[in-house]
Amino acid sequence: MSNTTKIGTEFENKIFDIFSSLLNKDEVPNASKKYSKIFKHKKYKCSNTSRTIDFEITIENYNPYINTDTWSSLIVIECKNYTNKVDISDLDEFSKKISLISTSAIKGIFVTTVGFSQTEIEQAQSEHIALIVANPSGDLKWLVSRDLNKYPEQLWEFLIGNAKTDGRPVVYDDNRFTNIEDILLKYGAAVSFNNVIIPYITEDDLKKKVDELCSTYKLGNDKAGELLVKAFPSYRVDFVDMPYGVLCHLDLKSEVIYISNSIINDFHRMNFTLAHELGHLILHVPLFQKMEGQFDDFERLIIALPETKRKRMEMQADLFASYLLIKQDVLMKEVARLFTQFSVTKGRLYLDNQRCNISLVNSIVNQLSTIFNVSKEAIKVRLQKENLLVVSNNYSPQRMERYF
Repeated sequence: MSNTTKIGTEFENKIFDIFSSLLNKDEVPNASKKYSKIFKHKKYKCSNTSRTIDFEITIENYNPYINTDTWSSLIVIECKNYTNKVDISDLDEFSKKISLISTSAIKGIFVTTVGFSQTEIEQAQSEHIALIVANPSGDLKWLVSRDLNKYPEQLWEFLIGNAKTDGRPVVYDDNRFTNIEDILLKYGAAVSFNNVIIPYITEDDLKKKVDELCSTYKLGNDKAGELLVKAFPSYRVDFVDMPYGVLCHLDLKSEVIYISNSIINDFHRMNFTLAHELGHLILHVPLFQKMEGQFDDFERLIIALPETKRKRMEMQADLFASYLLIKQDVLMKEVARLFTQFSVTKGRLYLDNQRCNISLVNSIVNQLSTIFNVSKEAIKVRLQKENLLVVSNNYSPQRMERYF
């Protein structure tokens, strides 16, 4: 076996092991039970000829109520450990092989180590092929950052091969960044998730929780820092280098909140990130401990949850941070003052593609960001929650249009 073949086989085996570990026959919470089996180099007969095609990795999904011996849908995974970007001929060949088996009920996933050109990305989108960029070792310890969809600019650099994944793969499917588990669940594979229920929390309840904390710990102006010191005295904050798109990591075993060096000089964003993690410590860690017992790796538990549950957790942590850092009565007072200053007479701001409206929103958001020491995005979200900012459905920041 040549060295190149050996490297390719090792990468393929790594990817096979990772997908195998995600699959089992347990019940998926809030869904009917689905069955699946994973194979390596299984041959499939073409639909119109007697020819067979060998796929590197396949996941067969079965409907037990019809025929457990015949797959009802198929996930086909192609692995390429390249030193350069994928060539369009590789994608053409993969797409052709899929079409020879069936024109429906098959999902293609292309895994490579470097990235794809814009042409390949567009073709994959049109042919509904998911793209994954992993490191050459296939070490997917970080399956997905929970902030994955918040920073598509950096993630795009991974996808087009301008940055290394550093152990955390980028998964691109249906014109959006997602994660491996959600792709498998979407196309019928049985994925095991911890059966954790994330309860719905009303905004009023979150406000009351924050008010109780402020009263109990007598929090001053530096609410996030003071809450950390007073409520979690054994915890510390460390700044470290993290992959693009990852701003923080909660280490329960070492009792450390790691924050990315990329925002060390952005106090507003750093302050909100710390408050967000405190939200998880207060709202979610006790919940997981009650249901799962003691555990050390909070991030991995979050990763194992379906997207809907992760989104609920992230929204709750964001709102907690917002209510902690932006006190309601002070916000309304400052908004009223700024509305008077900028002659806002309709009682709210409107954000669309008109330059005058963009300029007005930016001016007020910038001032509020400085006043409350939080990020501009956090201010926008809070203003929307209070019905003080209406964002048009047609509004799209120009910096995003070149990516999608």
